[in-house]
Amino acid sequence: YLDIGAWIGPTVLYGARKARHVFCFEPDPTAFRHLAWNLDLNDIHNVSAFGVALSDQFGVARMASTRGEPGDSTSSLLHDAAHGTDALTIAWDQFQAAQDLSRVSLVKMDIEGAEFFVLPTLLDWFKQERPALFLSLHAPLLEEVDRRSRMEGLLDSLRFYSHLCDENGQPLTVQALLEPTALSRYQTILLHD
Repeated sequence: YLDIGAWIGPTVLYGARKARHVFCFEPDPTAFRHLAWNLDLNDIHNVSAFGVALSDQFGVARMASTRGEPGDSTSSLLHDAAHGTDALTIAWDQFQAAQDLSRVSLVKMDIEGAEFFVLPTLLDWFKQERPALFLSLHAPLLEEVDRRSRMEGLLDSLRFYSHLCDENGQPLTVQALLEPTALSRYQTILLHD
C-alpha cells in the first residue's frame, strides 16, 4: 500500500493491518510527528514513513495550510504563505529507483491540489503495475479559468484504467466529474481494472 499524503495516519494505520508493507509520505512536520506517534502507539512495524513531499522534482518547496494551522490536513505545495514551512521534495523516479514497489496493489493520493503536477510523474509506473488508485481531487484550489482543462487533462491521462468509481464504489463518468458543480467540489475517485 502506498499512501501519498498520509497526514497523521488514519489510512496508514488501517492499511498497515491489511497490507504486507506500507510506504507513506507526509511532508507537514506537525502532521508527520503525529503520524510517527500513532505508529508507535499502535505498535506498527510494517510502515516506511517519509517526512518529505512526493513532487515532480527533488528540491525544497514552500508549503502551507489553507487554514493557517500546521498539521491540520490542508497543507499543500500549492500554498506558500508566510505561516508555512519548507518541505524537502523527492521526485517519483528517485523514490521508485530506491524501493521495490512491484507488489503495491493500492495507492491513495490526497495531496491538496498537488495531484495535478505530481500524478503525471507516476503515470508510466501506474500503466505498468496497475495498482488501484484512490485519488482525492482538489479542483477548487485551482484558478477557475484553468480548472476544467486541468481536470480534464488529469482524468484523460488515467483513461487506461477500465473502471472509474466514486468514493462509495459507484460507477462514475469523466463527464460527471467535469460538470461545473462537480468542479466546484472536492471529490474522491477510485480507478481500477
